[in-house]
Amino acid sequence: QDAKRMLLAALNAVSSVPTLMECSFDSFARCLLTSAEYRLYPGAMQECTYLPFKGVAKFVIMYPGLCQLLYRSGMIKDIEAEVVHSRDFFDFTRGSNRKLVFEPFDGDEAERGERIGVYCIIRNTFGGEHIKYLTARDVMGLKARSPAGKSSFSPWNSEHPLDVDWMWMKSALKQNKFVPKSPMLSA
Repeated sequence: QDAKRMLLAALNAVSSVPTLMECSFDSFARCLLTSAEYRLYPGAMQECTYLPFKGVAKFVIMYPGLCQLLYRSGMIKDIEAEVVHSRDFFDFTRGSNRKLVFEPFDGDEAERGERIGVYCIIRNTFGGEHIKYLTARDVMGLKARSPAGKSSFSPWNSEHPLDVDWMWMKSALKQNKFVPKSPMLSA
């Protein structure tokens, strides 16, 4: 069963990003082994992807995969993340009486306006809650520092808005310092 999943992962990855065939065999094999170790696979569920960087294939965890790892930790009860657009109603107060109110624009998705920020709320199994909000400037700074932000195959640079939204939400999730620390979450 595991060998079949590995083969399907390899085929999915190469069919989505054909230039992976130009990467070193060792780096591609490392991607497959990392997928098996984390039990995250490229494909329709978008748990992870393999991206080519100067002849080297890199394993990259996507937002759904990161959420899956967090839930597997047993410490997370709920994760909520949303991209905030200019025509949405958004009110966020930091501090000891923090409050977040978000109401998406009631209309066509294309009319929501530009992305102005993203938030992530993590609730743990002990009753704690942590909110992280990033402005568009914060997110663009993270993208600029990311090697994936420069790849034409990266969801950061996708023509599909939902792919870009996933990257914004992943950024807020990874910047949320309430996330349990684990080597698996650093990929």
